[in-house]
Amino acid sequence: MKLTLLLVALFTFFTVSKVQAETTYVYCAAPDGSHWNWLIDSSDNYVTVEGSWGRERLSNRKYFNYFSISEAKYESLNAQCPSGEVAQPGDRSSSYWEVFKIQNANGSRISNGQKTILGGNSAENNFQLRV
Repeated sequence: MKLTLLLVALFTFFTVSKVQAETTYVYCAAPDGSHWNWLIDSSDNYVTVEGSWGRERLSNRKYFNYFSISEAKYESLNAQCPSGEVAQPGDRSSSYWEVFKIQNANGSRISNGQKTILGGNSAENNFQLRV
């Protein structure tokens, strides 16, 4: 019985640890990817948001990465971008284009913006190096 409780406690600990929120930077970009800039707040700090990284699988072993946040957070970030631009998550460990997955009471949707399609042999369409 004690062993079972210990195993349940360990499983719960590791499961909860994996769903902890992550933080990423945010940038604003033209929907066609022609230009982008880091989102900066009124104190000249880079804007970050909490959420979690995920992967949307497509056909033929291809996929793109997304950062999942609430609809309220997304709307707040998007409102801070210049007119005609959209908020996108900025993963410091890559220069791929990634998008937000917006969570609401009715499910989720992928935000507008450029995304790098990965898998297969290489990165393709919508790819533009952000430097």
